[in-house]
Amino acid sequence: GCILKGDKVVLIGDHRQLPPVFNEDKKQKDLSPDELKQIYVFKELITNTIFKKLYDKAPDDIKCMLTKQYRMHNEIANMAISKFYVDCNNNTLLENGLSDQESDKMKSHTITIDSMTTGKCIISPDHHAYWIDSSVPARENERIYEEHQGTSSYNTYEIRIIKSLVQKIDACLSSSNSQDKPSVGIISFYASQNDKLRNTISTMKKNLKALDKIDVNTVDKFQGQERDIIIVSM
Repeated sequence: GCILKGDKVVLIGDHRQLPPVFNEDKKQKDLSPDELKQIYVFKELITNTIFKKLYDKAPDDIKCMLTKQYRMHNEIANMAISKFYVDCNNNTLLENGLSDQESDKMKSHTITIDSMTTGKCIISPDHHAYWIDSSVPARENERIYEEHQGTSSYNTYEIRIIKSLVQKIDACLSSSNSQDKPSVGIISFYASQNDKLRNTISTMKKNLKALDKIDVNTVDKFQGQERDIIIVSM
């Protein structure tokens, strides 16, 4: 409505985001061709943004891309974000607005965590993005595979890893008398995993001293938000 009234319109957005979820009726085989067509049209409206349609059709001389990001540490952007913004030759279009030195200074963290089994440092202030392998059990006969609950899935080993990680981060910050109380976001793709993670975190929250806010939710619920620390359960 606003666009139709405007003499000049500037649209700012990003269609390379997680699209809306469209829950299709699984009984479509019982529908008539007209009903199936209506569902298809409705799905198109839900899952394809107006911004993307207008952007694709707009001539090149009236559209541009904002190519610098300042939001996250360069290491995180280089690992996870820049892969989504590439040209037809797979060259990265997204640049970091801060130098690596500036990024280190502005987004520094003081967390150091050693492995309980090997004593090796597994998290240090030198890095800002980590992968933790959950394919090898830490205990004999421990289940490391995902289990199913209805149409969803959960993995108790990953839940235990995340619980331990949160406790160690809290202990590290507490022992350093840090005044910072970072917020934490824990993300999973499965409702069952999120439910079990939420219950686990709620029971241990009263014993945490340095972590201020811990939220557990799905990817689409977190999109657009920010947390100081993000833990993703794959």
